[in-house]
Amino acid sequence: MFETMTSAFIDEFPVLRSRKLLFTAFMCFVEFLIGIPCVMNGGMYVLQLMDWYSAAFSLMFISLLECVIIAWVYGVERFLTDIELMVNRRPCFWWKVMWCYVTPMLIFCLLLFNLIMHEAITYNDYVYPRWAIALGWFMALMSVIPVPVLALYTYSQTSGRTVWERVCKGMQPSWEWGPALEKHRMEYKQRLYENGYAHAPPTDDLDLVLCPPPPPPQQQQLAKEKEPLRNEQTALENDCHPL
Repeated sequence: MFETMTSAFIDEFPVLRSRKLLFTAFMCFVEFLIGIPCVMNGGMYVLQLMDWYSAAFSLMFISLLECVIIAWVYGVERFLTDIELMVNRRPCFWWKVMWCYVTPMLIFCLLLFNLIMHEAITYNDYVYPRWAIALGWFMALMSVIPVPVLALYTYSQTSGRTVWERVCKGMQPSWEWGPALEKHRMEYKQRLYENGYAHAPPTDDLDLVLCPPPPPPQQQQLAKEKEPLRNEQTALENDCHPL
C-alpha cells in the first residue's frame, strides 16, 4: 500500500523521480507521525475508528469504481491488450468474466450489506461520542471525495456540444497515456492503432505513420490473386509503348 502511494505521486509529478529515495524517506516520516496516536494509551480506540469507517465503506467504494472503470469504461479488451503487451501473453477468458461481472457484483453486495447493517461504532462497552463518529466519516470520505471532484474538473475542461458528449470525451483515455519509455510508448500506440482502439496517429509520430496496420486477411488474399493480373497488364503496357 505504501509503495502504491509513493508510485502514484512519482508518476504524477515526474520531478520526484530523481529524488525518489528522499521522497520515500519523507513519506515514511509522515506515516510515522500519523501512526503515533495508534500506539498511545488510546491507540486501540483510534485504530478501531479508522478500521470501522475507512475499511468498511471507502475501500469497498473505490474497489467497485476500479472494477467498473477498468472493465466498462476503459474497456476490458483494451486492458487485456495492455497486459499482453507487457507480459507477452493474453489472460484467459476467466479473468474477463471475473472483472466484468463476478467481482463488481460481489463488491456491490458487500457494500450494500455494510450500509444496511451499519451501526454506530463501539469498542467493548465504550460508545464513541458524536464528534468521534463525525471524524470517522471524515476519514472515510477523504479518499472518496477526490473522485467526484476530479470528475467535475475533467468535465469542466472537456469541450462538447452536449452534456453527454462532454461526459463521453472525459471518460476516454488521453493520447499521452502509456509506458514511460519512448520506445515502449511507440510500440504501445502502434498496438492500439492495429487493434482499432485509436484513430490515425498524429503526423509528428513518424514511426507510427510509416508503419500502418496490416490489411485484413481477406484483403491480403485478394491482393495476392490480383497480383499476376497486374503484372500481366504492366507487361502489355510496356509492349505497346515504343522506346
